[in-house]
Amino acid sequence: MISVYIIKDISEWLTHRNGGSIQIGIMAQFDRTGGSICSGIFTRLFLEKGYNATGINEILAKAEVPKGSFYFHFKSKKEVSEHVAQYYSLRMIEWIEKTAEGRNWKDFISLLVEDMKKMALKGRHHGCPLGVLGIEIAFTEPDLAKKYAESMEKIMVIFSEVLKRSDVPIEQVQDVSRRAFILYQGYLQYYRMTKNIELFDKLQNDVGNII
Repeated sequence: MISVYIIKDISEWLTHRNGGSIQIGIMAQFDRTGGSICSGIFTRLFLEKGYNATGINEILAKAEVPKGSFYFHFKSKKEVSEHVAQYYSLRMIEWIEKTAEGRNWKDFISLLVEDMKKMALKGRHHGCPLGVLGIEIAFTEPDLAKKYAESMEKIMVIFSEVLKRSDVPIEQVQDVSRRAFILYQGYLQYYRMTKNIELFDKLQNDVGNII
């Protein structure tokens, strides 16, 4: 059941190029009849509706799990959100690392955007999970937001490694990586608000041609 909830929304975006079904990973530590189902639905709804708009009762109703089962696995919504943060961080970094392997900057960005655009055309792209959720909780849950920020920094490191392979002078790599990431995040946030598919083409052009 958990596979259905995740695959419907994010797994193809993050893993479809690897040709396999999604691995539950950190979610597998919970019992399939309770914790893992709740975690999977939280993962989907947090991204679609946001952290603050997602309530425990809604999760339980969709999962068809009794409240006692939820509290057996989790103390609070925040505790679930910590697992969701870890989940998205691991999957995003894995996807971007895989896309970056052996590619120069332009090819890397082209493939990255191609993946996102395909999912957007299917109605399954809701923006960058790290940016969407990190921004929402930046002031209300700063310790959790910090985890999203740390994952973003890891993505910038991947960007830097690709830029080095693309003959960007070493003294310019960090600055270019930072500017590219800000553009990348900005376009994805704007897409989330507008649902304008053409923004992916602009993202590819502006970020791909930053060097």
